[in-house]
Order: sequence, then C-alpha cells, then structure tokens
Amino acid sequence: MTLLEYLKFWELKKAEEEVKGSEEKLNELLSIISQAKDREIVYRGLIVLENVLKQMNDIERLRSIEKILPTLVKILEKEKDERIILRATKCLNTLIAGIPITPKCFVRLGHAIKDIIKSKPNELILFELAEVVKSLRVLSKSPSVHDILSRLLKSRNIQLKTIGLRLFLNISHEVKDVLRELTFIIPSKDKFVLELGLDILEEISNVKITQETLDDFIAILTRVKNIALYGPPEFRERAKVIAEKIEENLREFYKNNLEEAKRKINELLKEEKFYEAIDLALAIGDTYILKWLADVLEKLEKKTIEINERVIPRPKVVGQKVRTGEMKTLKPMTLKDLKPPKEVYSETLKKAIESEDIDEVTSLLTKNPELVFDLIKKLKSEDKFERMDALWAILKAIESLDGKRLEIFQLAVQPLFEIAQCERNRWARLRAIKALAKLAAKADFGKDIVEHFIKYLHSQNFEVALTFFSYYFLEKYDEQVADIVLRRIEELIEKGHITVEIVLTLQSLAETMAKKDLPKLKSLVEKLIMLKKSEEVPQELQKAILHLLDLLAERMRDIVILPK
Repeated sequence: MTLLEYLKFWELKKAEEEVKGSEEKLNELLSIISQAKDREIVYRGLIVLENVLKQMNDIERLRSIEKILPTLVKILEKEKDERIILRATKCLNTLIAGIPITPKCFVRLGHAIKDIIKSKPNELILFELAEVVKSLRVLSKSPSVHDILSRLLKSRNIQLKTIGLRLFLNISHEVKDVLRELTFIIPSKDKFVLELGLDILEEISNVKITQETLDDFIAILTRVKNIALYGPPEFRERAKVIAEKIEENLREFYKNNLEEAKRKINELLKEEKFYEAIDLALAIGDTYILKWLADVLEKLEKKTIEINERVIPRPKVVGQKVRTGEMKTLKPMTLKDLKPPKEVYSETLKKAIESEDIDEVTSLLTKNPELVFDLIKKLKSEDKFERMDALWAILKAIESLDGKRLEIFQLAVQPLFEIAQCERNRWARLRAIKALAKLAAKADFGKDIVEHFIKYLHSQNFEVALTFFSYYFLEKYDEQVADIVLRRIEELIEKGHITVEIVLTLQSLAETMAKKDLPKLKSLVEKLIMLKKSEEVPQELQKAILHLLDLLAERMRDIVILPK
C-alpha cells in the first residue's frame, strides 16, 4: 500500500513507520498534507506527522524545521476546519519546542497566529496556541521581528497584546515594561490571557526586586492574589505559587528595613490602594506592621476592608467574618494553607468514579473541563485499573452530556480509536466503541467518527466497525449510513462471513429503522433463515439469528415468515 492509501484506510501506525527515518517519505507526507482536497486525509496526515515529530531528537527536528514549518503555517493561514487547525497547532508545538526559528519564519508564524486569534477559535485551539507562543524563540533579532512584536504590543485585542508580551520576554528578557503592562491585563476573565499571563509571571517572579520594579511587583501581587482567591479554579494553584514567590521576594527586599516598608504601606493607603497595602503587609509578615495596619484601617473607617479578606483562608474558615478589632492579634497565614483546587477536584473525581456516582462525575467534568484532559491522559496509562476507570468516566459523561458540552471530548476521539482497534481487553474495547458511537450520534463532530468507521468496514477488522454501528444505530438512525452498512453486510454474507457483530448490527437496524425503509431488509431474510438452519453456524449464533428473525417478524409481519 502507498502512504496515501494508509491514510485513506486509517492505517496510521503503518504510515508512521514508513515516514519515520525517511526523508523521501516525509516529503511525500508533507506533499499530501499540502495538496490533498479531502480534509480527512489532511487531518490524518497531521496525526502521523505529529507522532513522527515526537520520535525525533532535537537535531533531527532542527534539520527538518525549515521543511515542515511552511506547510504548517500555510494551514494556519488558510484552513477553515478547526479540527485541522488544532492538529496543525499540535504539530507546530512539537516541532519548535526548544528550537529557535529564523526571523523570516518567526514573522510569518506571528502573522498566522494573529489571524487565528482574530478568527475567534474554540478554546482547545487557544489552549494549544498558548503552548506554541510559550515555546517560540527566534535565532536573531531583525527589523521585521521588532515590527511584528510592536504590532502585537500595541494591539487593542487583549489576547494579541498578551502574546506580544510573552514573545517580547522570550526575546529580550527585559522585565520592567512587561510587568507594567501585565498590571493592566491581569486579572482577566479570558482564560487564554490568564494562561499566558501566569506563564509570564512564573518566569518574572524569579527575578530579584529592585527599587525600579518595586511598585509594579506590589501591584501585580494583588492581582495574582485575586486570581488565587476568586479566579477560575484551574488557575488558582498556579496563581498561589506565583504569589508566594513574589511575597518571598518582597520580604527579602524589606527584611533589613521594616520602617521603609511601613512608609511604603502608608504611601499606598494615602493613594487609597488599600488592598495593595494589606497584601504588602501580609507579605512582610511582621506582627507589629499588621497590628499597626489594622488600627489605621479602623481609624479610616474602612471596616469593610478587612485583612483576612486578603489571606487565602483555610477551608474551615471559608465564609466566616472576622471583626476588625480581632485582626490586631491576627497570625498571618501563608498562601500554602490552601490545598490546590486541582488536587481537590481530582481526588473528588477519583472518589466519584470509585463509588460509580455518575451524577457527580458528570458535574465535576462539566465544571472543571481540565479534568477531562487528565482522564484522556489516563487512557494511555500503564496501570490497567487507571485506564479502566478513565474509560468508564468518559463513557458516562458522554452519555449524560449533549451539544456544545461534548466539544472537549473531541480530544478523546483518537485515544478511543486506538483502544477500540488495539486493546486486548474486550470490556475496554467495547466501552471505547460505545463511547465513540454516542459521540458520533450526539456531538457536532460526530460525522467524522462515522466516516472513519465506514472506511474501516472495508478492512480486515470489519468486526470493529460493525460493533460500532450496532451501538450507533441504537442511538440514531441515518438512512444513508444504513444503506452503506447493509450493502457491506450483504457482501460479507455472500462471502460466507456470518458473525455476532453482523447480527447485532441488523438487530439495531431492525429496532430503529424507519418503517418505510424496512423492506430494504427483505433480501436478507431468506439468507438469515438458511443460516439459522445451517449446522455450520455455532448454536449461540443460531440463537442470535432467531432473536433477530423474531424482531423482524414483529416489525414486518407481511414480509417475514419465520422458519418452523
């Protein structure tokens, strides 16, 4: 088979083996990705390319980058299919990780990223794009590089501006200007901005504080603590760690000059930056300063602004109010006192799976989509029980959700394909196929899954495809798909193939097929009757055929005559 044929019939592992280590085959794959009109072929080609890139060492990727990058950038510039954009972005991230690119490629990629952001892509693409931006480095600065950075930094689009800040820091390592801009951007409700903004701060928080950067670090501390206290759950732990680091740096800055710290806090109070004053006092951690600040706030009649509001509380005191007078003896808590939300959610999810609490599993995955990523990773775990638990949770969530809420499970499709086709454990294999069938029937991207299994019908492992359709037709009757499947079943029976999968698929059709379409099964009835009488057919299969004939008799009384 040719490389193109491998892609057509979803033989991606074989395609991968052909391309790996062969420059000629890599060129052929890039040509297919660039020129194929069938978007499914492009999508599969990108899957193969990503897997090949993952197996390359840094030197091999460095040699290939000039060849591969233009193909991927072209997709980002012109492609409309979000699945393909997402897959190309994944390839790009794998390609450039740790490797600087030429100024020409940097500029072209920068413009492509800008166009994608303006097109308002889905959250999955944004998440992957953020990883590309974090990795993006340039071999040398040039006027064109400075020009694209300047355009991004001056943009009114907050996402583009944040990308500009990340790229600027990647190239220049000049902290002050980036820090100042971040005080206007963070906190933001935009998760893409938070992802990149916190990534920038993780790097900047390791920089020693100077008199020149002091005001900006104090301002950003308050903004980061706002995320740790009130931000989206998936970002709170990272914000907490960053805030702790900034607090340590501020404590170090003022450790030999507490009077200067007090003067700075007083200055912030005069400017009515009350939360910044409190956060700085808590960072320094001096009991005298905290008592003094509590008294000042009381005298200013700022009783609604309480110091404990700015301390991430222990779980047992969440929601409790403390009077200002009581704050005078407050023992400052550190940000470490709060258990990371992600750990809490992961532990809760684990317990919900163990107790088979479907409602709780669905609720957790809906409220915390990042947990879906964890489950998808666990589908490839070496721990069999961990794989089974993840598979069960994904299936139950798919059964309970619908519409847009299923979008995130698009990332699970490829791992589920692999389990459906390669897993030795029958229980796991069937659960993966059932999950794919339900996604195909309910999700917006379901058509792609159906097309995959239609093509798989003509492979040697046609039983996997038929098992899929036996589940799919119970969820959704599709006349065009049913016609294709019936033709293939007739071909198989003519060739002497009769399997449980064939019978189960016909049973599903017999149950859900529109009444006007039932006569299409007439040609199969006689063949089924003959098979029922055949001694060559195993007894269990004969029973399954008899059950199917009974079902057909109920729906087609004027057509079916059951054997005596």
